[in-house]
Amino acid sequence: MIMRKVALIALGAMLMVTISCKKNSTTTDPTTADLQATAGLLNQDYNKSQQEENLLSARINTPGITWADQTVRMYDSIFHMNDTLFTENFRHYSLDMMKMAGMKSNGMMNGSMMGGGMMCNMDSLFLVMGGMQQMNTFKIDSMMMNQIADCPKMGSMPQSMKDMMNSMQELRKQHMLLHKHTK
Repeated sequence: MIMRKVALIALGAMLMVTISCKKNSTTTDPTTADLQATAGLLNQDYNKSQQEENLLSARINTPGITWADQTVRMYDSIFHMNDTLFTENFRHYSLDMMKMAGMKSNGMMNGSMMGGGMMCNMDSLFLVMGGMQQMNTFKIDSMMMNQIADCPKMGSMPQSMKDMMNSMQELRKQHMLLHKHTK
């Protein structure tokens, strides 16, 4: 009786191992799907920011219109909202990149890199910079881009993402100039 129970347990264990080891080739890596979804959100945030910047620029350059104008302030607020969403989504994109790299190389996420783990450092950077009264999204994203560039083990960012980041940074520069030249 005991031998029969042991045999059944062993057979059950072997069956579970066999089933759990089978990999379905049609499923996608959830991190790759997350990365692609976040890239879509970044593109959406950029496009909305560009649209609001165009509306703001046209409105503020209208003779007699100042920054006290409610429509100008609304366009500016919506631009900053989308700009902040872009930075938040870029943070998620960067963390997803690190998760993918952590799956492929040991040590990226367990605290062995940079005394506390790269993910911890990225979160700390975001929280410190994001906790300011006026979040400097240009600086936060620049620092995250530098972090990615300085750590080849994270993997490389696709050129399309680099181009989008550069475009967003340029848009932010234009926005800062708009504030300086029209006030």
